[in-house]
Amino acid sequence: MSQHALCQGLPLFREVPHQLLTSLLADHRPFEAAADHPLIVQGDWSDSVFLLLNGLAKVRRFSFSGQEVTVALLGPGDLFGELAMLFRQDQRTADVVALVPSSGLKLRRSTFEGLLRTSPELSFALAVHLGRRLMAQGHRLGLAQEAATTRVLAALMELARSASLEHDPLAVIPPLPQREIAILAGLARATTSSILSRLRAKGVVLETKEGLRIASLDPLQTLGLLS
Repeated sequence: MSQHALCQGLPLFREVPHQLLTSLLADHRPFEAAADHPLIVQGDWSDSVFLLLNGLAKVRRFSFSGQEVTVALLGPGDLFGELAMLFRQDQRTADVVALVPSSGLKLRRSTFEGLLRTSPELSFALAVHLGRRLMAQGHRLGLAQEAATTRVLAALMELARSASLEHDPLAVIPPLPQREIAILAGLARATTSSILSRLRAKGVVLETKEGLRIASLDPLQTLGLLS
């Protein structure tokens, strides 16, 4: 499948006219990254917008005390680096790090910005895209005082949705260090490991050769995580 056809099938570009998408992709550059490789470093010069086509990545910042905070998760079809463009900033405001081997396209910032000014379809699609990310962040913040098991299940659900183009909470989560689940849940690594072991023992979480997967929607519905 051509890159144009692949992008046209993404929710972000599904309603964007063919010619407009052709213009956007005209001077793109592909990128690939190994797991734990930084795709964007906070403070770097901002001249591109990135489109993730395969893989999983995180947007991270560090607190004043040095604690890592996951700001957002990125999966197939997600943009990143767009905030520097929208707010006319010359430097990146956060790190973006690949959680698993990932690939995508690096789009020229000036081209993307110019097309946003002339295309209501692209502008609306970007607004929906950013709104979905904001809702995910709000949902995670709302869980900060919940029980540890609830937070681990919520983290797994967010990872599954991010890894799936259809945002499926039961999608397989690619193998990644438990440390990343712990950071996303806001818990200690040992606590997260213990909870995952219990969830596996109860059959709530399944371990497949492709990765972890939540077995059914029932526990998510019981805990109110799907609302």
